[in-house]
Amino acid sequence: MNVTDVPYFSKLLEIEKKRRLKIFLVGGTVRDIILKREIKDLDIVVFGEDYEVFAYKFAEEIKGTPIKFKDNVRVVKDGFVVDISKTRGGSLQEDLQKRDFTINNLAMNLQGEMFGDKSDLSKRIIRAISENNIAEDPLRVLRAFRFASELGFEISDDTFNIIKKHKDKLLSVAFERIYAEIKKTVLGEFFIDVFEVMWAEGIWDVLIPELNTLKGKDKGIYHSHDPYEHTFCAAKNTYKYAKEYGFFEEDLFVIFIAAILHDIGKGAPEYANSGGKYIGHEIKGAGISQNILRRLCFSSKEISLIKKVIELHTIVRIYATSNARKRTLLKFIFDYREILDFLFVISLGDNYCKPSALSKVQDMVSKIKELKSKIDFDKSEIITGKDLIEYGFTPSENFGKILRDIRFRLAIGEIKDKSEAVKYITSNYKGAV
Repeated sequence: MNVTDVPYFSKLLEIEKKRRLKIFLVGGTVRDIILKREIKDLDIVVFGEDYEVFAYKFAEEIKGTPIKFKDNVRVVKDGFVVDISKTRGGSLQEDLQKRDFTINNLAMNLQGEMFGDKSDLSKRIIRAISENNIAEDPLRVLRAFRFASELGFEISDDTFNIIKKHKDKLLSVAFERIYAEIKKTVLGEFFIDVFEVMWAEGIWDVLIPELNTLKGKDKGIYHSHDPYEHTFCAAKNTYKYAKEYGFFEEDLFVIFIAAILHDIGKGAPEYANSGGKYIGHEIKGAGISQNILRRLCFSSKEISLIKKVIELHTIVRIYATSNARKRTLLKFIFDYREILDFLFVISLGDNYCKPSALSKVQDMVSKIKELKSKIDFDKSEIITGKDLIEYGFTPSENFGKILRDIRFRLAIGEIKDKSEAVKYITSNYKGAV
């Protein structure tokens, strides 16, 4: 890829010549040009004009939307992002020296001339430019792992020493920024290897201090490790199963976070002397997770899904070990059909770390999938709430229960059609009218 291939190149060149500026592509944009990666956004610095003035004029030229941040203006057009930043110093060289890592200590002018040392990029090494640069913005601790996850590069030993020294400062960073970096890290192509390093270095303990409550707790009768070590095993293997199931982007991120938090309830004070019996830890953990996720700026939709997965993460194993009846399984499938794959994946990842239960869980997953294929979910929609109102029912708590009951029976074939549904309603729910 050449500089001429980047989005808005012609417009930037036109502006540079017309207004006699010097425009430089910097950081990740240049790195990705060299690595021939898809350019997903542009990072720009400008000399010869105030960056804000340039940004708003550029936004007007391309009919984009400018968004002002502390030291940069983000211009968004059709989902593509152009970040125009305030220069960090009086010259390009000073600006580059204040960046995070040597792989981003690069610039390119619109004529294709390179500035900076790309040797670490060639060696596939992530190296901090200076300890001070990390200390000034501790989010860069997490960014090192994000780049390792996305690019498959190694973090240098000297940079690891800096990370260890400054990792606790991560909690001084705005949680919105932490959330964004976690998500990018989890979705990186090489994340699973990076996850192990982050765990070993205690990064997750800093990001989610509640994990420390799991250390040294009784392993319980089903586990080979304490809840802390089990969490690492389960999260790693849940992620692997999720990839096998075809999870990507938002779903992959959500299921991994659910796995990291799935046993967080076991650290609650009421289990301090439980002797490894963590009855109800699923519900307790869902509540604790909600607080953690709110703190980390997860969306309401993400929080709701993660909570539900944590609440139900043991149910497939329970059904497997108790030989649940067919009707129980059918009801489970009908009620939770939208998150079944999430529950399969976390059950497999969780029980991979408890080998005695894994084969039974695998068999149960197969059985549930087979039963699901025989359920006619579309048929359940032939009865609506409007129908119930026409039959004389008043919306209430029972109203929803009646509707779910009828729809379930339609889906599994116990009720054949709408006329049979009407007969069932009038025969079984007369007192509810």
